[in-house]
Amino acid sequence: MNFFEILQIAPTTDIRTIKRAYARLAAKHHPEDDEEMFLRINRAYRMAVHYAEAVAAYEERQGAAADTAQAT
Repeated sequence: MNFFEILQIAPTTDIRTIKRAYARLAAKHHPEDDEEMFLRINRAYRMAVHYAEAVAAYEERQGAAADTAQAT
């Protein structure tokens, strides 16, 4: 099971939506009741945010490269 499936989100989800999905699942799976699932959700959240940030940085670089190419 990958982090998208754990958080029940799409790979194209933005960071705001990732945070909402994490908050919803973290409230549902409290660490005192289901510590293993809470840790899995926490790990998935960190990976999803990192992935979303990497995609955003890549898209920003691609946009800057396209702008530079158009300017010349």
